[in-house]
Amino acid sequence: MVWSPESDSILFPVSTDGGLWQRIVRLDAVAGATPQTILDRSARCWFPLGWSVDDRVLLSCVEQHAGNPMTVRSTLETMPVAGGPRTVIDAAESSAVTSSTANMHLYHYGYFVPGTSTIVYNDGSEAFPTSKGTVPAFRLRLHDDLTGAEAPLPGAPSTTTTHPEPLLSDPQATTPIPDLVLVERFVR
Repeated sequence: MVWSPESDSILFPVSTDGGLWQRIVRLDAVAGATPQTILDRSARCWFPLGWSVDDRVLLSCVEQHAGNPMTVRSTLETMPVAGGPRTVIDAAESSAVTSSTANMHLYHYGYFVPGTSTIVYNDGSEAFPTSKGTVPAFRLRLHDDLTGAEAPLPGAPSTTTTHPEPLLSDPQATTPIPDLVLVERFVR
């Protein structure tokens, strides 16, 4: 569930039949008006992640395709809260057969920086092979939703440092993780 920047409305997912995908609903929290569906289940989105000052919503969407191995495609998308075309900010795909990659979208997320149209997100566009299949190599990125440009990391050097961490799904493989000096810039 996410609040509007003015804290007068909320967006939340609704699943009335226990299905995989949910409707995204808007509720006026002040007037208590009838909830309005902004995306139906066919959009294949799981939940809203943020609401910008420009009245755009950031969504987590996912498609799973049966097969051996099963493939999962997770996207981060934005769209006007009032409805309109969706814009894909990032896409991540996995063909690994593990429970963690079946739920890959839980690791593919982002948020609007408060008071801006800038999104800080886990970029999953790069992939690497493991012994169990191909998985995304998530990297921290910034994106300006108004211009479509990648935004610079505030106060950070042009290159960031990382260290290798083992994957839960394949302890023999590693993925680069941003060093804490980078992460600290977003929590201060």
